[in-house]
Amino acid sequence: MKINENKIVRRDEINLSLKLRGLFHTRHTSLKRQLQDTKVKMGDVVFLATQAYDQVSRARARTQVQVDYQISQLNSGFHFSVTS
Repeated sequence: MKINENKIVRRDEINLSLKLRGLFHTRHTSLKRQLQDTKVKMGDVVFLATQAYDQVSRARARTQVQVDYQISQLNSGFHFSVTS
């Protein structure tokens, strides 16, 4: 009688272990997929942020060139002489 009880307990433990392993595998696969999706989204965010930063830098550079040109045009109309 004791042997049959042990077999039943062992079978129940094996079935529970297999069920838990299946649940773990399902959750693990889901988390891996979510992580990969998050990595892709973060890559997109970094790419877009880099593009925006580059656009701002180019716009500032163009603005500075225009300002420098306008200042040089203004200065070319004025001649300062130093007299003592």
